[in-house]
Amino acid sequence: MDDNILEVRDIIKEYELYTNNKHKLKSLLGAKVNTKKFLALNGINFDLKKGESIGIVGINGSGKSTLSNIIAGLGNQTRGTIKINGSSSILSISAGLNGELTGRENIELKCLMLGLTKKKIKELEPKIIEFSELNDFIDQPVKLYSSGMKAKLGFSISISLEPDLYIIDEALSVGDSAFTSKALNRLEQYKHKGKSMIFVSHSLSQIEKFCDKILWLEVGRIKSIGKTKEVIHYYKQFSEFWKKLNAYEKKEYLEMVTNATVYKRLDNPNIRLYYPLQENYDWLKKKHEVRFELTSYLCHFKSGDTKIYKNISEPNSFELSKTYLKKVYYVKKQAIINNEVYFQLSKMESFKYEVVGWVKKKDLTYLEYKDISYDQFKVSLTGESYALSAPWGGGSEIVHKDLSKFKNNPFYVTRTVMIGKNVWFYGILSDTRVWVNSRYTFNHKL
Repeated sequence: MDDNILEVRDIIKEYELYTNNKHKLKSLLGAKVNTKKFLALNGINFDLKKGESIGIVGINGSGKSTLSNIIAGLGNQTRGTIKINGSSSILSISAGLNGELTGRENIELKCLMLGLTKKKIKELEPKIIEFSELNDFIDQPVKLYSSGMKAKLGFSISISLEPDLYIIDEALSVGDSAFTSKALNRLEQYKHKGKSMIFVSHSLSQIEKFCDKILWLEVGRIKSIGKTKEVIHYYKQFSEFWKKLNAYEKKEYLEMVTNATVYKRLDNPNIRLYYPLQENYDWLKKKHEVRFELTSYLCHFKSGDTKIYKNISEPNSFELSKTYLKKVYYVKKQAIINNEVYFQLSKMESFKYEVVGWVKKKDLTYLEYKDISYDQFKVSLTGESYALSAPWGGGSEIVHKDLSKFKNNPFYVTRTVMIGKNVWFYGILSDTRVWVNSRYTFNHKL
């Protein structure tokens, strides 16, 4: 502990999720209520040396503020221990401010709570007011302040106390740029004095400027911890990947990570395969490189001896494809493991249900699959080819093997897709929903 300002060990923060206020009241009164558990933090471990600064990054809901508040003493962990070798103060928007009191009264109250004498408070008060730039507003109730004004007051109080450990939680995300610049200059001065900092911010430029290392949180767990340059490189790539996902894909990604049976490390923005987390992990010594990408294909198995992996992280657990032949499967994701491409197969377009498993791309016949439109129209059939229950389906997908009896019959199309270079129509034929290759229709409109 001599070299550390902070030690965080096995921190878990668990919340009870009540279905309604009645259940919450019963629980407070000691009655047994069935509730769901939500893990806001799950097994957080790290050290911070004296004079060192660490940035905490992660998407919204990853547990950044929960962790910083627990370290600052503004909340309690469910399990685990935190040791701080020295004094600490949290710098966050309105942290510890009483809205009914004036700015000046809040200065006195917060300083008293931190153990300062009235003499010391009287000495610091003018400096705090001057730094805050609140002027005449200092004697107005804080509840009338804007978020920027609250941030200025909270920051000015905390920064004037010169604790050994600063915990900065989005404190500089509001307010004018001139004050932000002044605050950052003050933090720079204290950093040179050997003070330690925990910097929680969405501003990567600020984190890169002040932090020696980065802790990357995802769904309440440590995704990575290491030198700022190395972690920020991957986090920036992940941020770009995250921005491209739609709401459903983001939810699916977070569910997948949250429900992982074994927590393993991600080293790339597109990786969804975790490897065991180790303290002082060296990025350059990772044994595997795994990358996940969104894609869209339809595929068939080439043979019945192909291995299907239920869990891509368990190469010794698989089944053979002999019962999956002559069928079509959807591919929406691919994984690249040490330059080997794997497809995740499903019997349905949605990967919520009917997932088959992971298969090496080289063991499949596949074509790119794209939606064109959902326009509705009518075409006629030439009487050639066949109708399938899935586009580009195999032998087991055939609904009508001989379309000659439907020659010149109308086919009511409700969806159009492109598979490879061919256009396929989905619609109603003889009261049955089927797929027909557009080459065997005429008088159609796209």
